[in-house]
Amino acid sequence: MIGPRWLAADEKGGRRLDEPGDFVRREIEAALHSGKPLIPVLVGGAAMPAEAELPAAIAGLARRQAAGLSDDRWGADLTRLVAVLGSVAPVRARIARRRRLLLAAAALVPAGLLAVWLWPKSPPPTPPGNPGLQAADIAGRWTARVKYDWGDEHDEVFEFKDLGGRLHGTASYLTGRLAIEGVTLEGEWLRFVTRSQQMLGSEQPWKEVTHRYTGRVTADGIHFTLQSGGGYTIHPPVEFVARRAQAG
Repeated sequence: MIGPRWLAADEKGGRRLDEPGDFVRREIEAALHSGKPLIPVLVGGAAMPAEAELPAAIAGLARRQAAGLSDDRWGADLTRLVAVLGSVAPVRARIARRRRLLLAAAALVPAGLLAVWLWPKSPPPTPPGNPGLQAADIAGRWTARVKYDWGDEHDEVFEFKDLGGRLHGTASYLTGRLAIEGVTLEGEWLRFVTRSQQMLGSEQPWKEVTHRYTGRVTADGIHFTLQSGGGYTIHPPVEFVARRAQAG
């Protein structure tokens, strides 16, 4: 937990974090080396420290995404933090299970290679023709009612244009319209990125937030998952469906 005077020096001009034996510094250092989730929590309008402001042993803390608990939105911020913490354990369990499966698969590779070498050769099957969706299939105006993790709901608008077989356009986020970047359309999957700026208090610098959209195009709309990161707060993924706007 980081407050506004977390990095402040004492009356002698020294900082406790600069002392190798300081227990807070040792706890942070141990957490960074363990590889376990470490989420800085900002209170009292505090901002994340820069790497240059931290001792080298714990400089990696500055690269962690923080969660903010503000006085005026304490309940909503706390609910969001609890939701993020609740999602950490299942993710780590899936990673551990995946590692065990990879180790088991690696042990079977030699036997698998021998079986392939001994098996009679046959021509590979021809994959069915599936060119997938084209930019022209997505072009147009789409709308969605999005409920964000802090409880607010907004009507978001997506404008896609087909320019030479590639998609360009804008996607609204809260009150602004943002340019879409890095659009890919593979089969039924649509992916793109937008960027916005976030400020925490009038005295804190702006931070860029990256919004990553992954959408599966179906007959009833585009089923999106939105993941945002890089700002002052942590947001769990948000899911919603965008539907083509009616002409006129």
